[in-house]
Amino acid sequence: PYVHPEVAFMLHGFGDPVPVRTRSFGKGASDVRLMKGKLKVTVGGNCPLFETFIKINKV
Repeated sequence: PYVHPEVAFMLHGFGDPVPVRTRSFGKGASDVRLMKGKLKVTVGGNCPLFETFIKINKV
């Protein structure tokens, strides 16, 4: 298994804004930032996983 060279992969569950969640609070990037404006599931309140377009710039 591998990630295609033209694909960006991001693990879910990092960059949590809630301090009580000490294992993920402020650690890594939050994929929720890519899900702005998406519908939430009524049971659980989470956003469903989906595809999105991103642009990667060389720094």
